[in-house]
Amino acid sequence: MRGATHLAIGIAFGVGAASVISRDPTVWLPVVAGAAVGSLMPDADSPGGFYGLSLARRMWRRRWWGWKATGGLLWITLVIPRALALAFSLPHRGLLHSPWLVIGWLAAGLLLLPVSWALSALASGIGVGILSHLVADSLTRGGIRWGERRVSGPLHTGSVLETGIMVIALGAALVILYISMQR
Repeated sequence: MRGATHLAIGIAFGVGAASVISRDPTVWLPVVAGAAVGSLMPDADSPGGFYGLSLARRMWRRRWWGWKATGGLLWITLVIPRALALAFSLPHRGLLHSPWLVIGWLAAGLLLLPVSWALSALASGIGVGILSHLVADSLTRGGIRWGERRVSGPLHTGSVLETGIMVIALGAALVILYISMQR
């Protein structure tokens, strides 16, 4: 699945999770931002493309406006996993596509709650984003291993159906946002 689709689905999951967690819009930002970044994290072990070190280099060269604000988060969620994947020759859809990663980030969110609600919301959002990535990859032919069982679907990367899923995910995020604002 393409990065843009993972990002759209991650944002939809993040908006959904934020609407369940709180009615306060200030809580939404770290949850949705974390979900957006977390939705890209598992592909840091991808053999090339958009993720990891190449993303960080492109952002730095272009002086991306959010580099300083999000640099630490990006290093933790994209660059460090990419470096570990390269150092230990992790296969794509291996360790970084594990449900244990979701559980770890959600646990970190719970542990950070007494320290800072914003960090807790951000860590929980990353967990939600990773979960969205795993669910989305479960729809592709390559599938995902959920414990002992591999789950796969009919979706081809880059297909019209994938583009439709991306549009539906963005639409769902807007609908959830609209309904939540009406409460």
